[in-house]
Amino acid sequence: MSRIYDLSISKLALLLTPTFLRKERFTAWIRCLVSPLNFVHEKFLKHRAEDIYKLEHTAQVISLEKILNDRFDISQRRIQVGDIERKEPFYIYSEREIKPKYIHSEQENKGKVYLYSEAVSKANKYDFIVWLPFEIWMREGTEVAFWKFRFYEMEALIDFYKLAGKRYVIAIKP
Repeated sequence: MSRIYDLSISKLALLLTPTFLRKERFTAWIRCLVSPLNFVHEKFLKHRAEDIYKLEHTAQVISLEKILNDRFDISQRRIQVGDIERKEPFYIYSEREIKPKYIHSEQENKGKVYLYSEAVSKANKYDFIVWLPFEIWMREGTEVAFWKFRFYEMEALIDFYKLAGKRYVIAIKP
């Protein structure tokens, strides 16, 4: 931490008083006068440390994992952030061509086998997933419906750090 903010207001107030006034009763009175300033200064230092912590971390996966583990699982650090598997469309023909959207041979009488269209491949609602151990899931989750949990504090923390437009889901680690 920068030394510019290391300041003892009580000591400064006593150093600024004339030497002939530095009696025991007067110094106690000065300390009482500057105690609200000490409180505000300590509050400022705490808030400054929190802001520096927020500025040191980014939306990168490793940084997001560190933030979540620092807050919710400091000893075992089991929270992980991972990617969601995307379904890539398989191109065979353009959409302007009027062709059937299924492929199968004559011998296969299994019915229609559809390919992923762009709508299906883009239908994935989430960009990343946050894996929680079961203990943290039960401790931090608030049940809003039957076996449907919300993690308000965790969601607020993730929303603060994630990139705009990225969507996520919180799930139990398998």
